[in-house]
Amino acid sequence: MEIIENIKKKIDNPISSLKNSLHENIENLFDQNTFIQINPTYGLENSGVICGYGKVNNKKVFSFIQNINSNSAAISKYHIEKILSLYDLALKTGHPIVGFFDSFGADLEEGNSLFKSFSKLINISNKLSGVVPQIAVISGSCFGSCAVFASCFDIILMNSEASLGLDIGGKNSDLEYIKNMGLSHIIGTKEKIMDDLKNIINLLPQNNISTLPNNDFQNPGIIQNQSISQTVINTFDKSSFIELQKGFGKHFSIGIATLFGRTIGAVISNYDSLEYIDANSCTKAARFVRFCDSYSIPIITFIDAEKFMSLRETAKISSAYADSTSPKITVITGKAYGSIYTSICSKGMSDITFGWNDTYVSFLPPKTAVEILWSDKLKSDGTNQRNHRENITKEYMQKQASIIKAANDGLIDEVIHPSDTRHKLQEILDILINKRERKIPKKHSNIQI
Repeated sequence: MEIIENIKKKIDNPISSLKNSLHENIENLFDQNTFIQINPTYGLENSGVICGYGKVNNKKVFSFIQNINSNSAAISKYHIEKILSLYDLALKTGHPIVGFFDSFGADLEEGNSLFKSFSKLINISNKLSGVVPQIAVISGSCFGSCAVFASCFDIILMNSEASLGLDIGGKNSDLEYIKNMGLSHIIGTKEKIMDDLKNIINLLPQNNISTLPNNDFQNPGIIQNQSISQTVINTFDKSSFIELQKGFGKHFSIGIATLFGRTIGAVISNYDSLEYIDANSCTKAARFVRFCDSYSIPIITFIDAEKFMSLRETAKISSAYADSTSPKITVITGKAYGSIYTSICSKGMSDITFGWNDTYVSFLPPKTAVEILWSDKLKSDGTNQRNHRENITKEYMQKQASIIKAANDGLIDEVIHPSDTRHKLQEILDILINKRERKIPKKHSNIQI
């Protein structure tokens, strides 16, 4: 298989960058002279993974780094046991985990004895999910059970030259497939993903009971004649928005940013890209909302959509918002019709809902509402039917679907100008940041998956 041969050539090449990637990852990620190995001599003759801890911008982080140049690029029981020890320490201390993946998968010579070890690894990763942030970096090859393990992490960053999939050389391991399926949150060069990794670590709390970090920030610059998406991103601190899963789910952009130095999660409608919310966009936003809620990161949603396209995924996103106890703020930037409003913007889903002036809220799409409620006005009166219908629809939007009427009916909390959004959000976050909401005791919600 061609992909295997290409990877082997890279390993065998004496000047290959893969030769030095293990120590480069340590040097590029951790503050100088802070990384300390854990169990450095365990399985020394088979040392395909380095485990340890150090500081990233003075923040304590655990890490394991696979070494594709050892043990024929395969994972052995020694590697897994070292990683399990690392997880045990993370569970006790509450520090984030960063895993660098670069191997062909399980050591076939060990055979069935590795099944139990891999099961323990995947099990503890899921148990720690939502307790400490887990970030996977796919720096080379990642296949089979290793790929399943990596996919359990909160955020996955992937080198654009790396491979990720269940089968070595399988058709579902190419970069385009991974991007389209949303399997990786960020794909880029080695330098880019390392920069993004450090920034993400800065923005995330240490664990699920830690307070959010306060970061230095710069106010955004003033940009004239910008699109709604640009206006929204310009609401956050300058250059702070880190977009995740770009290219998957066209209607929403999601990402982590700061607002006056405070970490927030953003869900942003891209109406110009897609007027409706498709299934992938629902899945993308729902998982991100649950991720933010795990670490009590405030969720700010900017909504502009006419309808959902999938009932199952609509239930998925509404369940994610309803189940979240993080501070939730919604800003209607365009349209919020029917189930869009009830699933995302309503008082049951959001703590505070703003609406930009000249936006619209309606229990039905205006054209449908006119057909049902104003059918008498649509009857021919000798005028051009097409123009007549358009005028009637405009009248409905101005009288029944305007954001002013929505405010009068108590559907939103305040009508604001787009330029005031940044400061309005700051004011509300100051109120909501210590929000406490009790949940009914239960194991978990049974949401659509």
